Amino acid sequence: MPPLLLLQPTVYDAIHHFPPSLLWHASKATTQQAPIQSSPQTIPRFVQAKSPLHANPRRRRDALPCVWSVEAESRADVSTIQDLRLCFRCELHDGRPCTWGPSVAPNDESMFRRALPVLKASVLLLQCQNIADLLNVTPAACPTFDLTKLNADIKAIRALEARYGPTPNLPHTTTLQELLTQLHDDQLSDADASHIGTRLGHVLLALRTSNELAAALESLGVDIYGTAIGGLSKHTTAYGDVRWACQRHARLTTPTQD
Repeated sequence: MPPLLLLQPTVYDAIHHFPPSLLWHASKATTQQAPIQSSPQTIPRFVQAKSPLHANPRRRRDALPCVWSVEAESRADVSTIQDLRLCFRCELHDGRPCTWGPSVAPNDESMFRRALPVLKASVLLLQCQNIADLLNVTPAACPTFDLTKLNADIKAIRALEARYGPTPNLPHTTTLQELLTQLHDDQLSDADASHIGTRLGHVLLALRTSNELAAALESLGVDIYGTAIGGLSKHTTAYGDVRWACQRHARLTTPTQD
């Protein structure tokens, strides 16, 4: 599989008019970092469990934070550092650094094991969105995440799996892996890229409103019915879409009133 393209913002702004094939070849020559891949395993118990929301189809307004990350308290190598914490990624990133809230759950092996299925899906989603952004095919309604830490995100997930062993995948992981493979196709046409971007938007919404994600959050002791989760607050855009924002970016939208 071709390596992942990670470009600096100054280059990023200049390449939106490039055809997908040129971007693919640029990615081959730019970096040695390979995309993280999913591993086919049995879905974990908390993913199989029915959420209290299982009886009612979830809607856009039920969307939950689906991009999780592992942050380190210092700049030490994530594969050796012990002071890691689980965080939820702000969905209204605008280029300015986000403000982080407290750790979501106690920092222990059990917590990271429960979080790894979502962490792996998160990295695949960010890789897809990174390339979709470069191709200018990301749906306008999609949340905006900080993609500048993508290499560190990939490294963190690999380090955690090396430490705790392989973990199962969410049902959406296979689709995200498929989309990532297609985005790396050197024969990708503009029409195909646009179609993949649309599919990515659908998968993102499905993941954000899935019972599997709700169950994963509940396994960490998170109140999925609240308006604040892990340092993020729930907001609603003018189009009725939910965004979970850090304190710095929260003022860009209207707070959700439940």
